[in-house]
Amino acid sequence: MSDNQKPRGTDSGKAEAPLAQLKDLWRRSPETVRDYWREQLSSSRKLSEIRAEILTKLKIKLSSDGKLSTFRDWMIEQDLRDAETERQLEDHQQLEKQNPNWTLDQVREEVLTRSYMRSLAQGDFKLGLATSREHTRKQIVALEREKFEFDASKAALKIWPSIRQISSDKAMSESDKVLAVRQKLFGVIPK
Repeated sequence: MSDNQKPRGTDSGKAEAPLAQLKDLWRRSPETVRDYWREQLSSSRKLSEIRAEILTKLKIKLSSDGKLSTFRDWMIEQDLRDAETERQLEDHQQLEKQNPNWTLDQVREEVLTRSYMRSLAQGDFKLGLATSREHTRKQIVALEREKFEFDASKAALKIWPSIRQISSDKAMSESDKVLAVRQKLFGVIPK
């Protein structure tokens, strides 16, 4: 979190709240800088001293020690989320190696299941709920993709003679054939 970072504005044009500025700066900071602030926030220093240092070094004015405590709690949770993300990536790589015949969806399903179980075992029900929501979102996306593929296949069968004619046209390039079939299936294609 360097001294030259300017506060970011919001969509409304108003300056971002100091706590939001600090969180945003945290996300963009290198790990060495994060380590420094972790050390400060876990030290025996008074919160008011740390707030003064944040104001001096980062140009972010937190209005109270309570705001800094809120940030510290968020930082701890963020570190846990980041660690879980790393574990999920490791799980993903491991599962792909162990199960080369699995689809990407099967791997993701198992990664999310493992993450959910870890969060419950650790008593982190908030993370478990977030994992569950992500799992549900991915299931919805998979169902929507499946429905789209089914509908597209059904539409392709209806226009099969046209597709065969386009496919056999020797004057067309492969990319032109793809565009022509796509246009037959889905209508006008935006450029």
